[in-house]
Amino acid sequence: MDRETVPTVLDGPKPVDTALPADKAASARAAAERIRGRMQLVIEGAVAIGNDRIEQKSIPVHGNHLTSIESEFQ
Repeated sequence: MDRETVPTVLDGPKPVDTALPADKAASARAAAERIRGRMQLVIEGAVAIGNDRIEQKSIPVHGNHLTSIESEFQ
């Protein structure tokens, strides 16, 4: 049975010591790629949220503007 080294999800395409059958290796590689893509979207979303919060905090307003924004998420 052919065996192949599969990359880890968090370390990128580096091989690991675990060998899988070739058909399982292809499936694992595809799943790892999907996971990496989703992780990138999560990171981009978190950065965008932070940027929005920073922008809103910098707007000079009378009263407690931040409290009104934060109340939108409760």
